[in-house]
Amino acid sequence: MSPFAHAMREHISGDCSSDFAIAGSFPFGSVPSRHFDDHEEVLRLLRAHETQVNDFTRHFLETYHPLLPVLDPGKFRSQIDTFQSRLRECSPSWLAQYLVVLGLGAYASTRDHKLAARFYYASEACLAQSAYLFRPCITDISTLCLMVLAKSAAQATCWAMDTCWNVMGLIVRLSMMTCLHQEWMPHFDEPAINQERNTRRRLWSVVVFLDLQMSLVVGQQSLLPQDALGPVTTAEHHTPGSREDCWDAVLPRAYPVVWKILARVNARTDPITYDEVMLFDTQLDQHIHPLSSQIPSTHPACLSSTMFLSRAVLVLHRRHALDNEAPSQYPASYRKSLEASLAVSRRHVALCGSSSQLDLIGRPYMLDFFAAAFTACIHLFRRDARGSLLGHRYEIPLRETVVHVVESSLRLLARERDTSLCFRTGYTLLHAVYQLALSEC
Repeated sequence: MSPFAHAMREHISGDCSSDFAIAGSFPFGSVPSRHFDDHEEVLRLLRAHETQVNDFTRHFLETYHPLLPVLDPGKFRSQIDTFQSRLRECSPSWLAQYLVVLGLGAYASTRDHKLAARFYYASEACLAQSAYLFRPCITDISTLCLMVLAKSAAQATCWAMDTCWNVMGLIVRLSMMTCLHQEWMPHFDEPAINQERNTRRRLWSVVVFLDLQMSLVVGQQSLLPQDALGPVTTAEHHTPGSREDCWDAVLPRAYPVVWKILARVNARTDPITYDEVMLFDTQLDQHIHPLSSQIPSTHPACLSSTMFLSRAVLVLHRRHALDNEAPSQYPASYRKSLEASLAVSRRHVALCGSSSQLDLIGRPYMLDFFAAAFTACIHLFRRDARGSLLGHRYEIPLRETVVHVVESSLRLLARERDTSLCFRTGYTLLHAVYQLALSEC
């Protein structure tokens, strides 16, 4: 049996339950959360880790908050100080948010999935006791966004990401139910109202980002309404090059382009044309360059943004770039696809090849790393694809560059192959494609 047939047979017949670090139905009715239906169990969990909660909160704010800024750190710390002494009295919405923060922070601090999951399930139980489904507040919505992050940070397998896309459907509807997609109290100019307006605008930007990101990953069209995608308005105050500028001003302008790309590449009839691809590519470039110039490359917001837009580039060019005649018939797609796949693979090596905490922020992008390595491997089959990578300034042969990058990524992906059925299948297929490509060179 060929490696391809073996991998696919195992994938189809295997037990996908091993792919979930936390229950697949989280955060809507997962069985383990029932343990925390009794509020005393929630309090018991918090008391058991009362000496660690500050450390867990710090790790969350340092590791995951910069990737997905749905909270105001100062306000959140103030709320902790206010409610920590009277947790019995605090609202289930806020307690749900506090617990999911502790879960993410616990994982960042200890790498213990089981400990983190206990906080996640307690958060789910508290959310279920709130009025989030018929009277949602922005705390509920930000909590659900963090739950999506928890699902992908725990184990970003294909099935886990599919469930994230489904959860995003509800988050989008709850967000629109609270009018996050519209300007809030636009005719009032008071400090408290301006602050709340900016908080709501930022949260809507994150919701749109997550919805489009999950759609790119799972290969589905976004179901967001097109007229609610862009920035509601330009935020009142920005610091150029800051995280706020990225989420409030830079990324929102790219959302309509990514939405249109998803709509066209998923069209059941009238496939996207090469001319359309090039038009969208030009529009994407107009948003990628401001990011690279305004956001420092070391800033976590740059990681979120560049991974998002790189995935959009790969999705946009895939159909034409992987055509047998791509180097001659669709050269721009061929080059852009290869450059984007190598850029993502290099990011993979930079994040997950170090011994620091950087691999934590790379875990939600595991399927992006697989996709990039697959794409680069397919490009290895091009016998005429020699020359420099980005132009005459570079003397490194293209094939040698691709081989080096793919080998580095493969070594990292090999560490994950026994983590889940999804990763094992992906690695088996990727390794087989790579070996085949080398044998035909």
